[in-house]
Amino acid sequence: MLGPLLVAVIFREAAPLLVGFLVIARSGTAIVTELATMQVHGQIRALDIQGVDPMIYLVLSRTIGTTISVVCLSVFFISMALAVGFLFGLAMEVGTRDAIVFIESVLKPIQLRDILSLLAKTILPGLLTGVICCVEGLSIKGLATEVPQAATRAVVRSIAALLVISAVVSLLASI
Repeated sequence: MLGPLLVAVIFREAAPLLVGFLVIARSGTAIVTELATMQVHGQIRALDIQGVDPMIYLVLSRTIGTTISVVCLSVFFISMALAVGFLFGLAMEVGTRDAIVFIESVLKPIQLRDILSLLAKTILPGLLTGVICCVEGLSIKGLATEVPQAATRAVVRSIAALLVISAVVSLLASI
């Protein structure tokens, strides 16, 4: 009984949202601040003059990085949450004491739509977080006072994208 509950709560909803918030708060702000500061100091223009495409060198790498990190961190989060769920079940004397039986009870209720939902809820927000933060960082005109404003805009837009994607995917998965 504990396995299906953990799948419903952790796998379908909590992991993608919590990891998305963490990546936005930690890496999203770092990306937008770094790119905005580079814009202020003229480093983006210098890259362009040297023949290095800033979109490929700066934006593409950060976007791919945030996407991969959200997916990997979600898998890690789910693994740790299930391990803690098993240990909690042992401590509370709920469910089985056999780890293999617990793992089977967790894996059995997972359906293809759960896996596709998890992938959509991690890949799309990771991709959009990278793009939004890069665009906001590169969009400033050159004043240092614009850096915190760009960071705030990027975080708010990334969180909004995360919540909208999560809601839409949840609705589509429940059909």
